[in-house]
Amino acid sequence: MPVAISHSVRIRFGASHLIDGHPTCGRMHGHQYTVVMTFGGFPNREAWGSPVTYADAQTVGSIVDEFRDRHINDMLPAGFPSVDGLASYLLERTRMHGVTKVEVHESDTSVTGTAEYIDR
Repeated sequence: MPVAISHSVRIRFGASHLIDGHPTCGRMHGHQYTVVMTFGGFPNREAWGSPVTYADAQTVGSIVDEFRDRHINDMLPAGFPSVDGLASYLLERTRMHGVTKVEVHESDTSVTGTAEYIDR
């Protein structure tokens, strides 16, 4: 019986955001973000045992790169421009490529947002 495994990809980028009414994020400012995308599944022979193919990893990377040097408020359709909102949005956009969990970290703070797909 095959054993499920996971494989994570880490991507860093800088972007700005603004959260209306927030005591510290209530003005436009920027952060360095680290996004950790976890692919879950079974070993794939075509991917040298990884649960993710190179093509899917590249596609996911390009989705995250859309936020590089941009204003997050302009990028999230009706979403909340926080690490939680960004994690949820990225998971929704990348789930079809095998991503099961997204973590977004603000590197200049201790804030982390996580969105995880749970199959019920």
